[in-house]
Amino acid sequence: MWDALQETGKWRGEIWNRRKTGEPYPERLSVSTVKDNCGEVTHYVGIFSDITKHKLAESALRDAHESLEKRVIERTAQLRRLAVESTLAEERERQAIARDLHDNLGQILHVVKIKLDTLAKTDTVGDARLRELNDLIADSSQMVRSLTSQLSPPALKNLGLGAALNWLAEEMKKTYGLNVAVYDDDTPKPLSKAQAAILFRAARELLINVVKHAETDMAQLSITTAPWQLVIVVADNGTGILDANFLETAQGRKGFGLASVRERIQFLGGTIEIHANPGGGTAVIMQMPIEPHHAEAKT
Repeated sequence: MWDALQETGKWRGEIWNRRKTGEPYPERLSVSTVKDNCGEVTHYVGIFSDITKHKLAESALRDAHESLEKRVIERTAQLRRLAVESTLAEERERQAIARDLHDNLGQILHVVKIKLDTLAKTDTVGDARLRELNDLIADSSQMVRSLTSQLSPPALKNLGLGAALNWLAEEMKKTYGLNVAVYDDDTPKPLSKAQAAILFRAARELLINVVKHAETDMAQLSITTAPWQLVIVVADNGTGILDANFLETAQGRKGFGLASVRERIQFLGGTIEIHANPGGGTAVIMQMPIEPHHAEAKT
């Protein structure tokens, strides 16, 4: 205090005092020097202010802030649990639908094809129509197999995300004519089922957006691991992916596809970044934290 008074002639701080009852209370003390005409300090003037109410308000505000932070943390954890549960429930539903397609419709089409083959051996009059029906049944069976795989890729469940993304690249070529170059660093990727499912759906959604908007038949997909995180990049050298509809969906302002995926990735602790270069392509970077262990089964 004395050093400040000598340098500036003023000092301000907080002290504790006692009331007549003996109860301690905080005060703000402002001290200034009074000098004579020669510049010599003649005396000091001190002003005391009771700041009990101010301190109580500060304490209440601090408690409210801590309570809000706690609620935000709890809410974030709750949303993360819901995201995991929702993702796993959705995957189970996809698997159930895929099984139904395979076991019911797929088997029916298989039986119909067998009967048509048998009928073709005995019917020589309508053989052209039978061949036409046989071809339609074969196409339908192929569509069922494709839908079954897209709903619940066996590679994702049995071999992990890397294998599933390689399968996805092949499907994009067969279904949409999009050539996808895949790079996998072949390192272990200890993801939970929810994380793997979300990243797979996100990669598929992004590649489909390339088909719809980028005006190119080439794309790149890389999956690498860095310290404590998995990084997936979906990139293209096209132009159309930057249209307003895509950007609004990607930024989460509307839509249920990529916006929903983005939200779930964030709830799982991950991020999506969009790097767009007009006329020079787009790269979407997804990052997901990975840990040495998970409560859920690994993929």
